[in-house]
Amino acid sequence: MRIIFYLIFTISLIGCDSEYVDVSDEVEYLAFIGKKYESLEMLQIHGVTMSKNYGENLDVYIVSRAPGSSGPEIIFRKNLPIGTIVEVTQVLRCKNCLPSRIEFMVKIPTEDLIPDIPVRLVNMISENQQTGEFTLNPTFFRATP
Repeated sequence: MRIIFYLIFTISLIGCDSEYVDVSDEVEYLAFIGKKYESLEMLQIHGVTMSKNYGENLDVYIVSRAPGSSGPEIIFRKNLPIGTIVEVTQVLRCKNCLPSRIEFMVKIPTEDLIPDIPVRLVNMISENQQTGEFTLNPTFFRATP
C-alpha cells in the first residue's frame, strides 16, 4: 500500500501536470468548507517545488501520512503532531487523473508555514463505495465541534 502511495505521489509530481477543478460549490462538498478536523496520528508536511529544475521556490505544502516522501522536489519536511487542527478551505477534483481523485485544500494554524502557499491533503480522503460520498479518512482525522 505504501509503495503504491509513493508511486502515485511521485508520478503526480513529475510525470505530468495534474489539472484540478474547484468543486467546493457542488452540493456533496459544500458541508466540508470551513469544517475543522483534528489529526489522530502524526502526519508530515512537505514543502514542494513544482519547478522542473527543482529550484528553491516553494509552490505547495503537501500533508501526508508519516514517513512521507523524499526526492529533489521536496524542499523540507516537518512532523505535524497528533491533535493538529486543519480547516477545509477548498475541494478539488483532478480532471486528468486516473483514477479520478478528490483532494482537500486546508488551512493549518501554525507560524511555521508561509501564509500564501496552498496546503493540500494527499491520500487522506475516503470514498464510501456504496454511496459515493467522500470524507476525510477517519483513521487520520475526526471532526471537531
